[in-house]
Amino acid sequence: PKAACAFGKKHAPSINTIERNAPLKEAIIPGEKIKNKTDLLMERWMERQAYCKQLSESTKMRKKRIEEEKEKEKIEQQEKEKKEKEEQKRLNILMKKREKQNEEETDR
Repeated sequence: PKAACAFGKKHAPSINTIERNAPLKEAIIPGEKIKNKTDLLMERWMERQAYCKQLSESTKMRKKRIEEEKEKEKIEQQEKEKKEKEEQKRLNILMKKREKQNEEETDR
């Protein structure tokens, strides 16, 4: 499941683990009936699922930002190459004009 990747392939916590990490007394809110182990397990699992979803969303957003950056760099690179080609073309034309002028001067 997707949750596994976010938690390093850990499985859903066992009831014993939950009791060890969050004793039942912490789950008691005055006036509320004592939650049974299954409810507590389910609650922890739902918290984990919510965390996984949040992690997944932030990862997607980060990937999207990285893709946009790459695309931007690619476009900038293309523009730079285009400018360089145009500059080279301009220089070639100037060189040809100079050669032509030199030839005309030697012909005289």
